[in-house]
Amino acid sequence: MVAQQLENEERENKCYFCKIDLSKESKKNIIQMKCCETQAHKNELFQWYLRKPYCPSCLKEDKKTKKKIMDWGKKNLKK
Repeated sequence: MVAQQLENEERENKCYFCKIDLSKESKKNIIQMKCCETQAHKNELFQWYLRKPYCPSCLKEDKKTKKKIMDWGKKNLKK
């Protein structure tokens, strides 16, 4: 039980996509999914949502997070 809790805490501090430690990152570059509390860099999650309509971790639709990250991406990641 303790080992699983430590594993969950360690996973929560890493980006879902690139596995970089998020504890040293600026909070403005990170987003936490509402559906399962998975954390990721905003730009990586934006790229995911350009291709898929669901959470990369739990595979649920998280419309609020998707809208938030898509709005952020359109404003911040100009082509």
